[in-house]
Amino acid sequence: MNILCGIVSADKGVFSVGGKPVRSNRPDKSSKAGIGMVHQHPKGAGSLTVLENIILGYEPLKYRFFTDLKTAEKKIHALQEKYGLSLNLNADESELNSAQIQRMELIHLLYKDKNILIFDEPTASISDHQIEDLLQIMFKLRDEGRTILFISHKLGEVFRAADKIAVMRKGKLILCKAMEDLTPEKVSREMIGESGEINYPIRNRITSKNTNSILYSIKDLFYRKSDSQNLKGINLDILHGEILGIAGIRENGLELLEDIISGMRHPDKGNLILNNEDVTGDNPASLRSKGVSYVPADRLNRGVSSDSTIAENLILLNYKRMHKLGILAPSSINKWVEGMQDTYNIEGKPQQQLKHLSGGNIQKVILSRELRENPDLIIICEPSWGLDFRSRNNLHEELSQTAKRGTSVLLISSDLDEILALSDRIAVLYDGKISVCRNKTEMNRTMIGEYMLGVRSNSEEN
Repeated sequence: MNILCGIVSADKGVFSVGGKPVRSNRPDKSSKAGIGMVHQHPKGAGSLTVLENIILGYEPLKYRFFTDLKTAEKKIHALQEKYGLSLNLNADESELNSAQIQRMELIHLLYKDKNILIFDEPTASISDHQIEDLLQIMFKLRDEGRTILFISHKLGEVFRAADKIAVMRKGKLILCKAMEDLTPEKVSREMIGESGEINYPIRNRITSKNTNSILYSIKDLFYRKSDSQNLKGINLDILHGEILGIAGIRENGLELLEDIISGMRHPDKGNLILNNEDVTGDNPASLRSKGVSYVPADRLNRGVSSDSTIAENLILLNYKRMHKLGILAPSSINKWVEGMQDTYNIEGKPQQQLKHLSGGNIQKVILSRELRENPDLIIICEPSWGLDFRSRNNLHEELSQTAKRGTSVLLISSDLDEILALSDRIAVLYDGKISVCRNKTEMNRTMIGEYMLGVRSNSEEN
């Protein structure tokens, strides 16, 4: 996809649009050919407004020298109304969450009137109802005659959205056929290279609430970022050795909750208790010293140093153990890194910069580094984002084994299948409040979705 967008130059071969070859390694040539991409990790210019980000490089001019913002805004409002892409154009890009940045990037491409739209894992970190909205937009774009390349590991979405399905594995095109000639089982076998289970392994442990076994508590938590983004009276207990799944829409407070429990923000009111110690005001480094590991949803900005190597990222928490006479010992580093790469199937050479890895491999680097610490509590957000089936199953098995060893896992995920497969108990966040928290056996996908959207509430059942 980077070659198609002109970011990377092909070693050999060509691609063409409308029968005309397009020169690779020239973003301007790809853009003129009508190709645009909504990236897996979309990122705008944080110092600009949403409006300024959308028109960047394509600003309409007034009197040949001045940017005509009114004309641009009128055109963008028409696109928003046509495709249902609500977004505050006057907000700063730095205030947006990942789903809103994705929306902004799509409007940017439609503003530039791109006819070939590449969506790279667009549903990986958005909720079910946001996925539905995105699919409807894609259908509308297709019906207008635009070409959509939709990259995903979620076969249910692929079989719903696609007219034709292509499978790539290890840099090769394995198949490309009409959707009606394929089955999910056939596609999954081709994706992983062998016959395998396409569903998540189910964790069968059931816990009962025992106050003597509580490791971590969130007590009467309040936080207000804006009128639409706030937390109101959050109360949750996490037991020793359990996996507590939290589902919700990021705009409804999930992102804020992640920030607060990881120490990135501090609550306006309430307490966070870890091993009977109040850690409400602790920063991430302090929490880590007390046995808390953290795998963020925004892995590129929070989880890794993209310009550093695989080895440097893997030893980040353990580099002090690898000194000899005050100097980092290459032999110790190599032994550690080789062991980590073998255990967690991380592809790439140790001295390769992390930014050149796939999203799935970057996630493996973060997960392996955090799980290796044997924490008391691991906060893990969107863990399967970008992973293939085999890697997801391996990850889920690793998390299940981690919980069996006594580590508590706080799982924040927009993937409801993942929440249902892994969690012992499931909490749902809606409108800044915990709308329900029950054993997994009492929940199903439909119920969780209804709680997430506010269709169902505990008060209606009591």
